[in-house]
Amino acid sequence: MGKELNKELETLKKIAEMIVKMGGQIYFVGGYVRDFFTGKENKDIDVEVYGLSPKQLKQILSQFGEVDEVGASFGVYMVHGLSIDFALPRREIQGKVIEKEERIILPRTYEVMYMEEIKTKYPTYEIQIHAEEKFGHKDFIVIPDPFMSLKEATIRRDFTMNAMMKDVLTCELIDIWSGRDDIESQVIRHIDDKTFVEDPLRVLRACQFASRFEFSIDQETKELCQTIDLSSLAKERIFAEVEKALMKSMKPSIALEYMRELLVVEKLFPELEALIHCLQDPVHHAEGTVWNHTKMVLDIASSLKGKTSNPTKFMFGSLCHDMGKPNTTKEVNGRISSHGHEAEGEKVAEVFMKRITTDKRLIEGVKELTKHHMRLLSLYPNGSDKAIRKLSLDTNIQDLRWFSEADYRGRGLVEHDFTPISLWFEERTKEVGADKEIQPLLTGKDLIEKGLKPGKEFGILLQQALEYQLEGYNKEQIIDRLFA
Repeated sequence: MGKELNKELETLKKIAEMIVKMGGQIYFVGGYVRDFFTGKENKDIDVEVYGLSPKQLKQILSQFGEVDEVGASFGVYMVHGLSIDFALPRREIQGKVIEKEERIILPRTYEVMYMEEIKTKYPTYEIQIHAEEKFGHKDFIVIPDPFMSLKEATIRRDFTMNAMMKDVLTCELIDIWSGRDDIESQVIRHIDDKTFVEDPLRVLRACQFASRFEFSIDQETKELCQTIDLSSLAKERIFAEVEKALMKSMKPSIALEYMRELLVVEKLFPELEALIHCLQDPVHHAEGTVWNHTKMVLDIASSLKGKTSNPTKFMFGSLCHDMGKPNTTKEVNGRISSHGHEAEGEKVAEVFMKRITTDKRLIEGVKELTKHHMRLLSLYPNGSDKAIRKLSLDTNIQDLRWFSEADYRGRGLVEHDFTPISLWFEERTKEVGADKEIQPLLTGKDLIEKGLKPGKEFGILLQQALEYQLEGYNKEQIIDRLFA
């Protein structure tokens, strides 16, 4: 545990002692408690304070620094200098608040039990009941309630393992929903049918948690997840969960397979669904479908991503690399081929990535890896010097080397040995100077010194000079050939 975290926990203990002295209780909650029992490191500390009003809590916190409210109506506070979220328990009542029209829409559910609380918070608003109204993940009326019971407070959490609480001072575990038992059984289990379905994102969370912890998902939880409409999910929220599955898992294939089983792939990702039944030539791919190959590649890529220049691009590229195969796969004379799937895959990968993110740099990086993913393996063992140098100009050849290893090993029933290719790669890239970024030997300055004026001819000559450089000519030889 780092010194900074220890210092924060010491400060938290002082705050906790003041809270208890004033008649309140304070608990660690969420992932911090879960990861204590899973053995995972978690530096993000969240606590909940019971039995004190917002005013009383702020009064205590202000003695340790300036206090910020994270959304005045949510009952979450932060103290400058501390990376701890202090929250009051809150009721989340499903409903839409339309401020411009001063009206509130509620469904015909048990939420109407809290009508008085809603009227107190919004005294001038008209309250309407619409049975057929659709509600998104943000359509909740949040009412801080520091005096609600622990059972009421935790029933709205997603999974039992995330609903455990731990007393900050006594370290007593509060485990109303048997989360510790489920962790020991390595099971992800939802808490309550009614509250679980209120946020469709929990379906994707189940998948990424299963992958990160290598847990199974409870059968009843799986069946409930399959019934949930995912169409209201924003792309940013979807991306965040897919990213966690890819970046925080040693075996992202577990998340991918659960996404298929829980119908996430069918509902959200047609580009992935197309891989499930897309066959490959058994001579090169004894593992069968592109879906199986992609899962194998992801698991190997996960162990290699730390060696790359951009692990996120690397993992999403590994996910997308063969998305062009369904549109290009043909069977001729009993052999299956997918010629041109790299170029087609670049297009499909772009559609997929734009479905879940607006990060242009990431999208372009994934497209680039998809487009070039076959080139290094195609050069082994007889690729020319020029071809290797050209490849290093077109893409990050070191990243491609790591991807090629994942692609090569991620096939067949027995893992392929990449060692000979790795040794060849290291030797050849050093031989041709492609082991580091290639810089053009001839520049515009050189052309000006030769008496040329900047213009269209400049670009043509510089491109030709680069071609000569890739063929192995030095600067003097390039100049001689250009101006002979």
